[in-house]
Amino acid sequence: MLFYKKYLRCLLVLILMSFAQIGYASQYLMRQTFYYCTCRISVPSKRFCSSQSVMNSLSNKHLSQKDSKLNNWTSDYTLKVKEEYPLQYCQMLESAYGSGMLSEGGTKAIDAMLDGVSLAQRKALEIGFGLGAVAFYLASKYQMQIDGVELVEWMPEYAKNKTPPEIAHLVNFHTYDPYPKIPIFDKSCDLVFSKGVLVHVPADKKQAVFDEIARVMKFAGDLVIDDWLSEHEDRFGAKIEELCRSEDLSLFPETEESYTKTLQKSGFSIVSIDNRNDEYRQYNLDIVNKLKGEEGVEFVAKFGQGNLDEIMKGHQNIADAINQGELLIRRIRAKKL
Repeated sequence: MLFYKKYLRCLLVLILMSFAQIGYASQYLMRQTFYYCTCRISVPSKRFCSSQSVMNSLSNKHLSQKDSKLNNWTSDYTLKVKEEYPLQYCQMLESAYGSGMLSEGGTKAIDAMLDGVSLAQRKALEIGFGLGAVAFYLASKYQMQIDGVELVEWMPEYAKNKTPPEIAHLVNFHTYDPYPKIPIFDKSCDLVFSKGVLVHVPADKKQAVFDEIARVMKFAGDLVIDDWLSEHEDRFGAKIEELCRSEDLSLFPETEESYTKTLQKSGFSIVSIDNRNDEYRQYNLDIVNKLKGEEGVEFVAKFGQGNLDEIMKGHQNIADAINQGELLIRRIRAKKL
């Protein structure tokens, strides 16, 4: 009951604030207060769900196309994705991937994703910064200024608290304002990158996301994405569906053709599309092999044998799915027109 009273008070303040037309800085502070008032403190339990069942639950609500442009951004799949990444689950991934990492391959995969892209002292935006490790690595190595944006409300404060003092002036972390609006100025970034994040966005919602990315990018800026694709627009294969069920993940299939068409509609010119299957297959096998040793013992001490078994099986499934051709890992590089 106390939670709902806090929620209603914060909502009332925001409504009154909009009528009062107070300055932008004050509005920002009030929005942050709202987020903290409404954010869950406890870690939600994981629930079973596949990408197809998420799509079914959306369609069962009979939401019209007109409604989806506004209402769905703050409900349904976005709320589901937020629940999929509680702190404990992220800490389990971090134990498997390396300090602060929420995707495979560590700094080797980051270097490979951004190979051939000018990085020194650039102004960049990371879509889906997770626990902040990618931003920390790039800011330290290249003196880049990096803004990161996340859907999960607890992550900005967490990443801020983990930021090394020597790069604190180079990195900033945000939540959407509201999703998919990125709270930075138009044409302020000359590089935007994302690694393994946009697969969580349904195909029919990506256009709005790419439009917003285009808004914040400078002319001729670089967009670099590592992402999971499928041979089929309507489904992944059996291995990835099993992963979605066991780890309660919402992953939405899209083909290389449909993905690039959406980017082009948002004003991007495709520079290259690289097949990254071999590298990501090996990244996932390396994780399985690592967890068979001493690091697996440490994992069990922190999170239990059941979670270790689930993590190892999930990454073996990813490697098998790549090997069998049901999961396609692509690096997409594009330029803002």
